[in-house]
Order: sequence, then C-alpha cells, then structure tokens
Amino acid sequence: MSVPSKRLPEFDVLRTIAILLLLVHHSGFYSLDLGLNLQVLSPFFEAFLLGCFFFISGYFTETSLQRSEGDLRRFFLSRFIKVYPPYLIALALFLSVLGITLRERFDLFVYAAGLQFVFADMVKPILTLWYVGAILLFYVLFGLLWKFAPKTTFLVFIASVLFVLALLAHKVGGLFDARFFKYYFVFLTGMLTARHAEPSGVLSSRYLLLKVLAALIGIRVFSLASSGEPVSLAYIAASYTFIVSAVILLFAVIAKLSIISPWKWVTSVSYASYFIYLFHRPFWQILENIFSMQEQQYRILFRLLPASVVGVLVCYFLQRLYDSLLASFGRQSLKPK
Repeated sequence: MSVPSKRLPEFDVLRTIAILLLLVHHSGFYSLDLGLNLQVLSPFFEAFLLGCFFFISGYFTETSLQRSEGDLRRFFLSRFIKVYPPYLIALALFLSVLGITLRERFDLFVYAAGLQFVFADMVKPILTLWYVGAILLFYVLFGLLWKFAPKTTFLVFIASVLFVLALLAHKVGGLFDARFFKYYFVFLTGMLTARHAEPSGVLSSRYLLLKVLAALIGIRVFSLASSGEPVSLAYIAASYTFIVSAVILLFAVIAKLSIISPWKWVTSVSYASYFIYLFHRPFWQILENIFSMQEQQYRILFRLLPASVVGVLVCYFLQRLYDSLLASFGRQSLKPK
C-alpha cells in the first residue's frame, strides 16, 4: 500500500459540486412552479450528492490510515476533533433555531453521542445531521477493518460478512438506518480506490466513453429501483451502481478538462463543505426570520441565491476560525510545561 503523493484537484471540484447540489436539494427547489415535475430529480440528487461525500470520505480514510501507519488512536482522534465538536454546535442550533424537538432523554443522548445511525428506528429522526452519525460509524468500523484485515481480499470478505450481519440486525431488531446499507459499499469503494490509485487508473480520463455508458446504465437501473424497498438487495445494488458510476464519470470529465488548479471559490467551498453541510439549515432559518420570508416560492428562491451565498461565506470563515483554534491548541499542547 502507498499513499497517493499527488494532490487531486478533482476532489475539490467534486466536493463543491456535491455541496452546491445539497443546497439546491434542501432549498425546496423541487416545489418551484416551473411547469415541470422537478420532484423526479430528488432521489437522483440525493443519492449522487451524498454518495460523493461517502466516496470522498472513504478515499481519505484510506490515505489517513496509511499516513498514520495503522495508529488507530491517532486516526480516530484526528477524525473526532474535526467532526464532533462542530456537530454538537449544529445539534444545539437545530434544537434551538429550527425548533426541533426530541421525544425523550434517550433521543438526546443518542444524538449527543452520534449514535443515531445505529438506533435510527428508536429515536426521532433529525434531517441532515444523520450524516454525521453515519460517518462516525464508518470511521470506526472501517478503521478497525483496515487494522485487522489489511489484505484487500480479506477486508472485502469481512466487510461483506459484517454487511450481512447488519442487515439481519436491521430486519430483526430495527438497528441501523436504511441508508447505512445504501452507502456502505460506496464508502468501501472509496477506500479501495485510494489503496490502488494510479495516475492512469479508474479516476483518470481513460475509457471515457465506457464510463459514460456505465453511468447511463447506472441511471437506468436506479430509476427502475428507486421506488423499491430501501433495504432490498436490488435497491442497494442499483444505488451503488448509479453512485459509483456517476462519481467515476465526473472524475473522468474533470480530468479530461485538465483542471489542475480549480477557481479559488471552488477550493474555498470545498474547504468549508463540512461546515456548510452542518449549518446551512439554521442559517437559512435565521435569515428568513430577519427578512420575514413567508411565501413559499420567494422563500425557495431566497435560499437558493442570497441566503446560500451568505451561508457559504459565513461557514468558510467559521471553518478557518475553527482550524486556527485547533492549530493554536496544538501549539499550546506541545509547549514544555
């Protein structure tokens, strides 16, 4: 195994596309009165944009584990610091600003601990924040697999066995969110792509027409299965085919365009993407309260343009502030006592 030495600008572009699609997806865009049934786009947008996040997270989980040389404590600590404290702030904003209510203390404990992806059927769902529970669970699960099943074939085998066991636990005891199964192998594919990454490999512009064909097949099979049971093998396989083929095609197109250095606003949005994901809903609500946005069509357009632009800018500076605080804390901890 070797860590890819070349920074891939495709990740900045892909992450930016995914976060912009997220803002569109959450804005209520599908309800705009344009004389078209925009709702048919919803499952494709959702699967693709979230699939991008899970693929990228899987990719950088692999590279981070390689750089840490198998030091799981170091890996988990770095992930925890980057993900968990901002998540707690977002949870507080969802409860206070958005007025989300939880049914009982157990719900609050589950969300505060980031365990909502495990106990999904036992707690009241909260939109958006489920992703953090998912990514924390995948970090732990696949980090342990990486450590104790280092060979690729053995890792895939054990991961598949655990997938089946999780599916049984879901059927019998209601454990695990249905989306656990939808994005499980997408995350794993991101890891394996990083493990076997080559300049002329799957993320390159080679075999572009074949990748276009694969993406078209992915769209077709997902459209046929999108209304099916979310934990059925047919739906999971169709989702995986659509997401992975679309992500690989987008990588290939970006590589074909020879985007060596993306526009600064692209890298800035990519850099702030996690904070944008966490805080865009509360920020929208705050701005809507300030400007007294009532009519639905105007509210959607307000979210799509001015509110999203302001939210992205605020999140960018919040991300920089948080990184500065972490860096300052790190320097203080290294000083001799």
